Amino acid sequence: MKKELYLTIDDFPSRTSEEMLFFLKKKDIRCIIFCIGKELAKQEDLAIKALSMGFILGNHSYSHKAFSKISLREASKEIRKTHLLLEKLYNRAGVARDKKYFRFPYGDKGDGMLGQVFTRGTDPRKRLKKRKIQKSLTELGYTNIMAPGVSYGYYKNYLAKERDVHWTLDVMEWCLKRSSGMFDIKSEADVLARLFSENPFDCRGVVPEEKYGVTFTSSNEVVLMHDCEQTFSPFKTAINEMLAKGCRFAKF
Repeated sequence: MKKELYLTIDDFPSRTSEEMLFFLKKKDIRCIIFCIGKELAKQEDLAIKALSMGFILGNHSYSHKAFSKISLREASKEIRKTHLLLEKLYNRAGVARDKKYFRFPYGDKGDGMLGQVFTRGTDPRKRLKKRKIQKSLTELGYTNIMAPGVSYGYYKNYLAKERDVHWTLDVMEWCLKRSSGMFDIKSEADVLARLFSENPFDCRGVVPEEKYGVTFTSSNEVVLMHDCEQTFSPFKTAINEMLAKGCRFAKF
């Protein structure tokens, strides 16, 4: 089944970022690229190039720490430091930053669940911490994306109402960052087999939908991929295969 895909990419920049930008531009794919602040500070000119090419740069914290493992004060610092850096880069590029997007490292919202978003924590202090982080994002002007056609109940009723940008489909090409693979994904073929399966394994826990996959439901997808030198080949392969199967990448 053909789907519309909203592509989001984490962990920019890397050694292959520039090649990735030109690959996506050639495919006419405009996406949100979430930046790690401490790495972004080392490659500001590359960020300017990405903005000039029409990509949207989002905030992925400054040092990519799991927010459940740091204090509220440190979490605020992680967000604000990259926020200010992005403000400077958008100004340098002469591009209006009219859309501000944030993604938590590992999808960890700071509530003690370490990214297991389908399990609700019971510790009131940790739940309060999460609410305060969401409030900080609101005060800085961060919003969620508009993703028409993403019809999963758990997304519409929960994830889409938060101030951070989450996802519905993790391609999991990042598993190949290790030479031995992870989660039984050891090759590009394994990435594709999982991607186009009806109920792909999900690191966040059991997905609360009967069907969940890139080809077997009527829902569009918010897709998660990564900017990583070691996984750039499977990154390109997965993009090409999604296009070959008739999927269309939406423009933000």
